Amino acid sequence: MSVYKTTSIKPIIARVIRNTRITDMTYADDIMEWIGEGLDRCMIRWKLQKTSKELIISNHSAKLPCGLVTLNAVIWNGHRLRKGVNTIDIRIRRTPQDQLTSFFVTDTTIQSDEINSQNISLLRGVNIVEPAFNEGDRDNSPERHFYDLQYDYIKTSFKSGCITIAYRTQDIDAEGYPLAPDLEELREGIFWYVLSRLCITGYKLPDASMDFKFCDAQASKFFRKAKNIIKSESEDDKENQIQLRNNLIPPDHYYESFFIGAEQRKYVR
Repeated sequence: MSVYKTTSIKPIIARVIRNTRITDMTYADDIMEWIGEGLDRCMIRWKLQKTSKELIISNHSAKLPCGLVTLNAVIWNGHRLRKGVNTIDIRIRRTPQDQLTSFFVTDTTIQSDEINSQNISLLRGVNIVEPAFNEGDRDNSPERHFYDLQYDYIKTSFKSGCITIAYRTQDIDAEGYPLAPDLEELREGIFWYVLSRLCITGYKLPDASMDFKFCDAQASKFFRKAKNIIKSESEDDKENQIQLRNNLIPPDHYYESFFIGAEQRKYVR
């Protein structure tokens, strides 16, 4: 890849507004989405950065941060939590005299509104995955606990606490705008792609000749140029290839001296 720098997509938004004289700001959210579509069409993969954040667990769950792409680790009390399975927490009494005990089970027929109203008969034939230890239990070591992911939330086997998640997110600028490769051909291609989407919505561009077909053709042309530049080898890559090939060249007199001293070798039978 011969493009090393990135730039915010904010100048692309400004270029669209400036050249189309658009005054209807209801298109702002659409333009942001169309820019993302244009990057996908150009096969640009978002650059992901590593970050971390503390989450407060309340009632076994916490909401995941916006922009999370991949979750690398979950830390609780200085230990890394293991990934659990899709489970549901049911609370049962073995006898009326026993205290309430919590279990995580994999019975999908049990509904969440039935929690706290179960009895021991529901555990017959159910695959008990892990007891849910409460803060007052004797064995409350972090190694015994786990977490699970359910859509926008992280679920934990402990009811409350503070966890630290290490994850990868999209690289953004100081104002929260995503970053894209700093390439004029790419910016021009996204500009024409956004104009083609505006044409589909019925928006009239200042130049009547700029219809959907024209704008889409222009976008395709600049996207091809951008992809060729991005996929081409950089000067560093070319130099590395040269060094690799040079390392394969044997030194002087390599073959003449290869067997010298072979008569002194002792073979083990």
